[in-house]
Amino acid sequence: MIKEETSYIEQIIRNDIGSDELARAREMLGKIDEYYSFWKTIYDLKAKEYTLIADKDMFSTIKQEFNLSTDIENLDYRHLNTFNTCKQIIKQLFLELNISVEDFNNKEPFYKIDCLEFHKVNLQQTFDFHSMQFQKLLYTYCIQEHKEKEFNNLKALYNQNTNYVMQQAEKYRFVMEVDYNQIVEEFIDNHFSFEGIEATEIDFKNIYEENITKIDVEKLNGDSHYISLLYFSNSIDVIQKHIQDLEQSVENKKVDKTKVFSEPKIIQEVSLSSVYASHIEKSVREKTKRAYKHNSKIETQKQKKGEKAELEVYQSLCLEYGKDNVEHVSLDDDSLGYDIKYKNKEGIYKYVEVKNFSNGQFYLTKNEKEFADNNFGFYELFLVSDSILKIQDINYDDDSIFQLDSSEYIVKYSIK
Repeated sequence: MIKEETSYIEQIIRNDIGSDELARAREMLGKIDEYYSFWKTIYDLKAKEYTLIADKDMFSTIKQEFNLSTDIENLDYRHLNTFNTCKQIIKQLFLELNISVEDFNNKEPFYKIDCLEFHKVNLQQTFDFHSMQFQKLLYTYCIQEHKEKEFNNLKALYNQNTNYVMQQAEKYRFVMEVDYNQIVEEFIDNHFSFEGIEATEIDFKNIYEENITKIDVEKLNGDSHYISLLYFSNSIDVIQKHIQDLEQSVENKKVDKTKVFSEPKIIQEVSLSSVYASHIEKSVREKTKRAYKHNSKIETQKQKKGEKAELEVYQSLCLEYGKDNVEHVSLDDDSLGYDIKYKNKEGIYKYVEVKNFSNGQFYLTKNEKEFADNNFGFYELFLVSDSILKIQDINYDDDSIFQLDSSEYIVKYSIK
């Protein structure tokens, strides 16, 4: 037997003692045949005898026997549960074969199928697809119920759906077909009272953009109630009266938002090179290790610079993808771990973190890093200077590209 090809030996074993015993031997040796485990399960479910050898003709034999059009050649048997595998292969394959994930897993294959990640991504995307329609309903609701000041807080409640998404994904993790629209509708019904409400046709985003050119938004000190009023055309006098009543002793320098919204910057796609940590001067290293001292003036300047950068990215995305497909979420809630979301030309929502391009480093909170880790492939980093640099497929744990210092993360990087 030693002189023969492995495929020939395996065929002899299958003929003499059976395929199941061969698979058991492989498992005991830590050399499970993932091809066998997957397809043997399917053959059993379809009441067919499995006699295949893992060779170049295997896929064509399977396709012919089951009359399949699914691209099974690219199936990664050790990573059946990724979003792309479930979306592009598993779902179509099981549909063609008319079998369920539950039936497949009940056969106890070596690699079971778990749709948790698949449902998590699809549910979040569905929430984002419904977001604008929800806001239009909410806008009418706030007007009818005289809750204009609650507009932003209620939008934030809708966006804070992470726990609900995870609960629902967990609930259906072993089921492939799920009605995501119904799940989102149930969430809205459970948290909001929209019965009899019709979606508004008012362009409230445009109202907001006009209103922020008329007042100094910074004087509102982040008051969500009065920031909410900026979306309503008849509220500007109320907001201005409120600003006067605050009797601020020092007038903060305001961002020229008229300029921001009239001169969009070009978005350039770039990639990162290996981190340049080894070339950082010693004095710079020592500075990053010094204890942090709060300076209100510097912090205010940083905040203004960050807000301006976000507005510039928002404006450029609106120009490229349309205002209805872009949402500046950090205006309503800055705890979500990202600043802006937009729907690209493929109909997929992307989540944007905006940072100023400065000396090859920026600050990243734990919440921001956790969101990036949980949304790989859908998360993008935008670096703003004279232009806007867009970087995709961000993995902050890749130490060949990023260097993370301290618990709040000083992220160091280098553009190619």
